Amino acid sequence: MTIVKPLVKLEFRELGRGDERMVIDLYNSLNIESIYYRFRGFFKDFERYIKSIFADQRNIIYGAFTEGELVGVLEAVYLDDGCYEMAIVVRDNYQGKGIGTRLVAYAI
Repeated sequence: MTIVKPLVKLEFRELGRGDERMVIDLYNSLNIESIYYRFRGFFKDFERYIKSIFADQRNIIYGAFTEGELVGVLEAVYLDDGCYEMAIVVRDNYQGKGIGTRLVAYAI
């Protein structure tokens, strides 16, 4: 049996420094389990973290929006060896709907 995830109409775009507050608010809305899985531990200083990601222009940040609401973020953080490390976070009430998968597809 194939399980089909419900489709959510999404718009994607690259995020810039003017979007920092929106991304910080998304991170602050996450439950403790989502934070743990995103950071592989417990983390609180989202403002400093997000500002550091946006500060390096080699990093790439994409947002997924539904009806104007930011529901997912993909961060591609530049590493010293010329590679990027990707991390994805999806708003708690939108998890399990394929948004992270679609963010990766958009990014690549």
